[in-house]
Amino acid sequence: MLYLACALTVLIETTIFISLGYGKDRLFILLCIAVNVATNLTINLVLNAFYGVPLILTGELAVVLMEYVIYAMAVGNSVKLLLHTALANIVSFGIGILLFGIK
Repeated sequence: MLYLACALTVLIETTIFISLGYGKDRLFILLCIAVNVATNLTINLVLNAFYGVPLILTGELAVVLMEYVIYAMAVGNSVKLLLHTALANIVSFGIGILLFGIK
């Protein structure tokens, strides 16, 4: 289930970034895939060891900020990029909850 959730996150977030116009930059899309694999597996492994709604929310916020910082290093800082990163994470988190629920 861990790998299914990761694959789903990568698919959803990468699709969102492509639909928002980042698809022209193939290196950014590869970065998006790599960053999402790393952050998704990390947060899910942490949540398997320690669980709680406050930790989930804190972890998701940390993921958004980490992803944004990495993306910003590649394409430059912008509020628009931060909002796109947050949107991608909110959508994938929401779909994940609908499909897998919360423990």
